[in-house]
Order: sequence, then structure tokens, then C-alpha cells
Amino acid sequence: MANRIITVGAPSRLEKIAKHFDENSISFRHTSSRGFTCVTGTYKGVAISVVAIGMGIPMMDFFVRESRAVIDGPMAVIRFGTCGGLSKLAPTGSIVVSR
Repeated sequence: MANRIITVGAPSRLEKIAKHFDENSISFRHTSSRGFTCVTGTYKGVAISVVAIGMGIPMMDFFVRESRAVIDGPMAVIRFGTCGGLSKLAPTGSIVVSR
């Protein structure tokens, strides 16, 4: 798995993102018995993994623990998802960061 990771809930969203990888750059694709699907390739020459992990805080916690066990060095993780819903405090197009 690459040190730069994008996580999503659904495998269909993973496939949409992986289509933006550099041509013929996918070096790894695996669906685990634990329900995660991972695709690793490059984007503009930089190694990136996209991982479909399902939804919810427990799955994100599990993902971070499992990833940390197999990745050396710093990790950069971005989560793309709906994260609950929209409100006046976070209208469409907002970036919401958990603390």
C-alpha cells in the first residue's frame, strides 16, 4: 500500500477515482476477506492507494490500524464520503474536518 491513500465507502467510488491513475500504472489490486478493496497505482507519477472500506467510524479506525501495520514512514490519508449530511453550517461544497 502506498503512503498516500484515499479512502471511500463504496467500491464503485474507488473505481471512479482509480480511472484517473496514470495509464497502465495499477500495480496492485486486492479485495480482502475483511471487506476492504485496495487499488494502488500512480497519479502524475506519485504512488497512491485507493481503498474502499465501507462506512462508519469503526471501519475508519480499523483501516488506520491495519494500514499503519504495513506502511513504513508517514501516511497521508484523505477520506471522500458523505460524512453524515448537509446543514446550514456545512453547505454543498464544504470541506469538513473532524477534530
